[in-house]
Amino acid sequence: MLAIDGSAGGAAVALAGSPRSHLGWLVQLRWVAVVGQLATVLAVRGWYGIALPLAPLVAAIALTAASNVALLAWSGRAPLDRPQAGGGRAATAMLAILVLDLVVLTFLLYWTGGPTNPCFLFYFVNLVVCGILLPPRQAWILCGLSAVCFAGLCVHSIPVAALRDPRNLRSIWEAGLATQAQQGLLAAFLLCGGVIVHFVTKLTGAMRRQQDQLRDAELKRALARRWESLGTLAAGAAHELATPLSTIAVAATELERHVQEPGASVRDAAEFVEIRQALGRCRAILNRMSLDAGRVALEERSTIAIEELARDLAESFPHDAPRLQIRVQSSGEATLEGPREGLNQALRSFVQNALDASPEGTPVRVALAAEESEMVIVVADQGVGMSPEVLEHADEPFFTTKQAGEGMGLGRFLARQVVRHLGGRLHTESAPGAGTTVEVRLPLHSAGASHE
Repeated sequence: MLAIDGSAGGAAVALAGSPRSHLGWLVQLRWVAVVGQLATVLAVRGWYGIALPLAPLVAAIALTAASNVALLAWSGRAPLDRPQAGGGRAATAMLAILVLDLVVLTFLLYWTGGPTNPCFLFYFVNLVVCGILLPPRQAWILCGLSAVCFAGLCVHSIPVAALRDPRNLRSIWEAGLATQAQQGLLAAFLLCGGVIVHFVTKLTGAMRRQQDQLRDAELKRALARRWESLGTLAAGAAHELATPLSTIAVAATELERHVQEPGASVRDAAEFVEIRQALGRCRAILNRMSLDAGRVALEERSTIAIEELARDLAESFPHDAPRLQIRVQSSGEATLEGPREGLNQALRSFVQNALDASPEGTPVRVALAAEESEMVIVVADQGVGMSPEVLEHADEPFFTTKQAGEGMGLGRFLARQVVRHLGGRLHTESAPGAGTTVEVRLPLHSAGASHE
């Protein structure tokens, strides 16, 4: 009744906000506490006629006001909106505020009857606040400090005669009306309960809003993943179709020349066979698109030998076979476990990029080797290379240095996703004028590596 401290009672309103908003709410609530404490002191002296030591009480209230001014000035200058820079400072300031409020509450109770003052219930407000706003260790420390403060009040405090009058122990039924102590106890109970309920309802409301926001964000992420899956499927197919379609274009040109020769037969031409093979590859890619639409393309796994990877790469680039130098170094049976077509697609992407970056006639070297528990695949070209700025963004989706219509900038991005899915690593070295080297390291099946 004689000392009300609700300075942190509504801080949970800002739990969903930034550290600056947390302290902003505390500043506002502490101004309310200053006004409430001063009004309570004046009401007790004027309404009940109880003599209170004004000097220490006003000094404690002034301390709260002065600290609030300092806190307001500090929070306006501190970089609290940056999590790394201000998160620790805000937490420290929060702890300091709650400790100061605990000390001020104890001081006010000491001069106004100690444990006989019904406003000792506001200790529980501070405990609720610190239990929610502070880390567990700090909350328990503040709980122990509250117990020490209350025990100190039980040892000694300045008595208030009206609160120690034995007649105040009678019930309202016996006394006929509520005594001053009972009125103070009821007022303190209502105020304390109201602050706690207000605090908890604000907190649960903020938590519900956060849950709704998280649910909406999850739905948006799921929708984005669906669009990404659809875009990845289409972009991957487009990236794969580029090679057989280029083969068809070159073979068609050669076939046109061939048919102009006297007595030439289209079906006997090697270019015709090459076109049929390229069309078969296009058909297989489109069939896989229809089968994998809406599913993760990397679900089906099989055991893949290092020689099989080399052979698949060689068969994927029949037109560029003279430029493609594939070397296999393997002792014993080195195998991987994963989706064969997905891995082939990733490696084809690296090789195709190397072929596109290299001048006509220059070789692209591909080395496959088994090293201890990893399979190492190195693709090296003799192209123009990449600057550090370009290399930094090379793995981002839709980033490309090719001319419009020559690429979508998804080859490396999709290939990196495949490598990561298989638990592997990707490293690229490049410099202007020095070409580009891509190194892929994948865990061997015999190593029992876990995948994502």
